Amino acid sequence: MPAIQHWFTASALFLAGATAISFVGTVLGLRGIIEGRFVNFLWLAALIVFAIGWYSAAKQERDSEARDAQARETHSIVASLADRLSINSDASTVEILKKIEKQLRPRRIDPDDRKAIVAALARFSHVPFMISALSQDRETISFAYELRDTLREAGWQGQVANNTMPGIVGVVISRHTAALSQQIFQAMTTAFANAGISLNDDISGNSFAGGGMAEIFVGPKP
Repeated sequence: MPAIQHWFTASALFLAGATAISFVGTVLGLRGIIEGRFVNFLWLAALIVFAIGWYSAAKQERDSEARDAQARETHSIVASLADRLSINSDASTVEILKKIEKQLRPRRIDPDDRKAIVAALARFSHVPFMISALSQDRETISFAYELRDTLREAGWQGQVANNTMPGIVGVVISRHTAALSQQIFQAMTTAFANAGISLNDDISGNSFAGGGMAEIFVGPKP
């Protein structure tokens, strides 16, 4: 059973609430065409769906926290091992360990890279955007929000949404962004690459944002 703090995270409450609201909306829409006793049954079903959704979201938060803790511990061990081996081992062994350490490290935008992205994109002020976080692990969601805050600092206007799209890993600038403006697409691609954000090609062709805005997919680490 998840601990109490896992039930009251923003993600858990949002997922459970979204499920319940969707079901309640369906019940309200049907209320005028079905019998009262059946409506009561649907309200009970809505409560059960909310409880199941809340439990699933809390369990997901618990499992994500456990994976993050394990990753941090592994990262610490590998980093320590790399430091020790750098004195006594050949360069190739140390390089491999440093690559492993980098892979385990959560994605972050450091202050200098953030300033560079803001400077490169601020000339396109008030660009609407959507960032789709395609995984429920904390690392992905945290990086999606960090990217959102960076774009907002550049004067862009948008938000993070939780969506699902199989096959997407890393960061992808949707091909629909290029349709919005090739100049904006190129500026984003260059600014992200210069900041060390590894970009993958958009193989999906899908869009959650619709037309008229820049769209970014943030999946789990490759």
